[in-house]
Amino acid sequence: MPVVIALMGLPGSGKTSVAERLVRTPELSVVSRDAIRAAMFQPCRFTEREKQCAYRALLLAVAACLELGRSCVIDGMTFSRAREVDELRRIVEDAGAHFLPVFLDCPLDVAQARAVRDVAEHHRAPEDRDGGLVARVAKRFEAPPADALHLDATRTPEEIAKAILDQLDLKTAEF
Repeated sequence: MPVVIALMGLPGSGKTSVAERLVRTPELSVVSRDAIRAAMFQPCRFTEREKQCAYRALLLAVAACLELGRSCVIDGMTFSRAREVDELRRIVEDAGAHFLPVFLDCPLDVAQARAVRDVAEHHRAPEDRDGGLVARVAKRFEAPPADALHLDATRTPEEIAKAILDQLDLKTAEF
């Protein structure tokens, strides 16, 4: 049965780093809203409208993966709003797949420092990732779903990925 792992948490909580480790497992591929948005919009202006369009495309990509019997990891989404999780859950359950929401619990100051470092290291546009964005997302963040696997985002991406794979009883890839 295919599985969809929804990584959720603040910008800077380590979702992309964890996703990169998880997709080393042959059964999993990544569906990234950030990658979809960058592919759709050249140049990307990081507007709310672009983000919404890329989110809809992400949902279509997940549905396509499931139609093909493929498991995937969702990256590039905070899932700060319950309705986003609910929409994804409906798609996954309608396809008869397993849904695993994973909340990366990260202190605000740690997430902000990581976001600022990410801008410098990866030459990202400051409009997309900065300490202010992290604070704004934290303010609107709704409680993760009751069935979410809560993991400490200050652990290494390898440790977090292993905990997720253990939860699903998948073979641990070499990280």
